[in-house]
Amino acid sequence: MERIAFGRRLGAFVIDTAIVSVVIAGLLTAYAVIGGTRLAIEARQALGVDVSIVSLGDERVWQEYGLRAEEAAEELARLVAERFTDEQTEYIVRTMARSMERSFDPRRVTVDFLLAIDANVINRMVDEAFDSVIADGRADIDPVAVEELRTVTQAAIAEFAIASLTASAIRFALMLVLLPLLAGVGYALIEGVSGRSPGKLVMGCAVRSAAGPPTHAGAYLLRFVVKNAPVLLLLIGITTRGPWLFAAAGLSAVLVMIGSLVALSAERRTLHDYVAGTAVYRVSGGGDW
Repeated sequence: MERIAFGRRLGAFVIDTAIVSVVIAGLLTAYAVIGGTRLAIEARQALGVDVSIVSLGDERVWQEYGLRAEEAAEELARLVAERFTDEQTEYIVRTMARSMERSFDPRRVTVDFLLAIDANVINRMVDEAFDSVIADGRADIDPVAVEELRTVTQAAIAEFAIASLTASAIRFALMLVLLPLLAGVGYALIEGVSGRSPGKLVMGCAVRSAAGPPTHAGAYLLRFVVKNAPVLLLLIGITTRGPWLFAAAGLSAVLVMIGSLVALSAERRTLHDYVAGTAVYRVSGGGDW
């Protein structure tokens, strides 16, 4: 039994990359259709016209929405001009903006927080922003006028489905980022538990112990963790909002790339092979599967 040359290892990598690219493309297409349909349904409610996932890109649809939004904005601006001075308006906007910023404090904005956002959460944030204006208790700002502004604002948000559309758009965009990462990790885990990826199967090779015999699951998993450290650290960083994890992901990506070139040496082992005590050998037939 012999360790494979770098060319065969590269061939397995190319095959695996092609397969996982097709899988990710399929997942993204399916999710785009499902998520886009949901957005179309909510947009239909907001626009008051028949909207499908195809017509979401129709300029005429959004022109109508824009005209209605302008009317609502003009009504809101008229109310503000009647009830508040320019300085009071600036103060109200600034106070509400600070309240919204607290809601999106980076220490709170994790994946589970973003996925949990819905229309009720956004409406509650708007309510808290108005509450913060009243709580400040400025004597020259009439709380009754603030409450009237709150009512008109909430009506506009409800009429145009701003809260639900915003929440859906956030979740949609987030999943478009997470799906490729999760699919890539899931695909790599095939090799992480068996020692052979589909690409290695096609190229007639498998991960074994450094001496040649089949190794244990712990070695496969350790090799998987080291080899895929950049993506794993990136996922953890996105989930926990740990900025240092993004830097660690970048550094580990450089190490993994350099470590992969070590396979060009006489030992024909990569950095993750050395760490896990493994090597990639040529095997005959379907052997280990």
